[in-house]
Amino acid sequence: MRTMNFVRFFNEIGEVDLAYRRTGAENLAGRGPFRKEYRIGNSNVPEEFENYPRYRDLSDRMRRLADRRPWIVAEWPKRTIKELNAVVAGDQYDFVLCRYAQDSYPFLNFHESLRKKIIIDFDDVMSASLFESQVRRAPGIYEGMKWHLQRKMLLSYQKRFLKFGAALFCSDEDRKEVAGPAGSSNAHLVPNTYPATLNLRIPDGSGYEKRRTLLFVGALDYGPNIDGLRWFIERIFPKVKERYRDIRLLVVGRMPLESLVHACRESPGVELHPDVPDVGPFYEMCGAVVVPLLTGGGTRIKILEAAMAARPVFSTPIGAHGLSLGAGLHPNLFVDDESFIEQYAFLEEEKRYTECVMTMHAAVKKKYSPETFERSMRVVIEVIRKETMGNAVSRSSDG
Repeated sequence: MRTMNFVRFFNEIGEVDLAYRRTGAENLAGRGPFRKEYRIGNSNVPEEFENYPRYRDLSDRMRRLADRRPWIVAEWPKRTIKELNAVVAGDQYDFVLCRYAQDSYPFLNFHESLRKKIIIDFDDVMSASLFESQVRRAPGIYEGMKWHLQRKMLLSYQKRFLKFGAALFCSDEDRKEVAGPAGSSNAHLVPNTYPATLNLRIPDGSGYEKRRTLLFVGALDYGPNIDGLRWFIERIFPKVKERYRDIRLLVVGRMPLESLVHACRESPGVELHPDVPDVGPFYEMCGAVVVPLLTGGGTRIKILEAAMAARPVFSTPIGAHGLSLGAGLHPNLFVDDESFIEQYAFLEEEKRYTECVMTMHAAVKKKYSPETFERSMRVVIEVIRKETMGNAVSRSSDG
C-alpha cells in the first residue's frame, strides 16, 4: 500500500517508470500506472540465499567488510549495478525512489549528481528487537562479537544514505534510530496511511455488541506475525477464554505456514481464514482487533485500518511502535494475559468502548490520512528541487 501511495503521488507530478529485479526478458511499456518497466538482471545466487545471503567464502566476506556492507543487505552483482545505473542515468529522471534500505546498495556506486536525486524509503528499518529476532546469536565469545559487529555495520550502513537526496521514515522512532536524536536535514517523516480504498465506518460504537469476537489480520508467512500470533494463541488467549467462555479469535491472512495452521486448529475458539479476497467483512464481524507483535519497526498499518473501521485495538508495546497519535492516545496495551484481561475488561462498559473507538478514529484520520502523506512528500520534493537547482547553479558559476 505504501508503494502505491508513492506511485499515485509521483503520477500527479509526472510520468513514473518502474525498475525491479527479476529473471526475465523484455522491458515492458504502457502497463498499469507505469510508463515503462525495467527488469534488472538477477544474480546467480542460489534461491535460498536471495533475501539474506550468508556467504561462507572468505573473499566474499572480506569484500563485504571492505564495502562496509552487512550480510543482511541484498547482494547485487556488478553487472546488475551497471545495468541499473544505465537505466537511471539514461532517462534523466528528476527523482529516483528506492523502496527499502536493504535493497539500496547499488545507489552507493552512483555519481554524486545522481545520488542527490535519490530518495531512500526506510520502511524496513531494522529495529533492535527485529534485528535480534532475525539475526540469532550463536553461543560463544567469537559468535557474540560477530553479532555485535553486524549490528554496528547495519547502523553505519543506514547512516550513509543520510547524504542522499532524502531519507524517508514511517515513524519518528525509526528516524531517531538512524539519524540520531538531533536528526538530519534530509531525514523526513512520511507516515504510513490507512488504506485509501478502505470503506470507512462512522465511529458509533456499533462493534460493542460483537466484542466477544477478536480479529488478527496480517501476513501469515511473515516471521514477526507468526511469532507474535503463536505467543498470543498459546499464552494469552487460553487465559482470556477461561474468563470469557464465549470469546473467539478470527485469524485472517495470506499463506499460513503448516505449523500455524496446526496451532489454530488445536486451539479452542480460534478460527483460521487464509487467503481471503477482502478483509472488510471480518472487520464487520469483530468487536476488537489484536496486534500481538513481539518484534518489528515501522508503523502497523493494521492499527490504522482497525481505527478507521471503528474497532478498538489491543496491542503489545512493540505492536504500537512508531504510532504517534498525540499525548495520552494509544491502543490498549498489554504484555501478558493479566494486562490483556485488564484492558479488555475496561472496555466492557459500552460508554468506554465508544469513547475509545471515537478517539482513535479521529486521531488516525488526522495524522495518517492519504492527504497527510501527500503533504509530507511535497515537502520532500521541494527540498530536493532546491538542492539540485542550487548544485546546478554552483556548477554553472564555476564555469
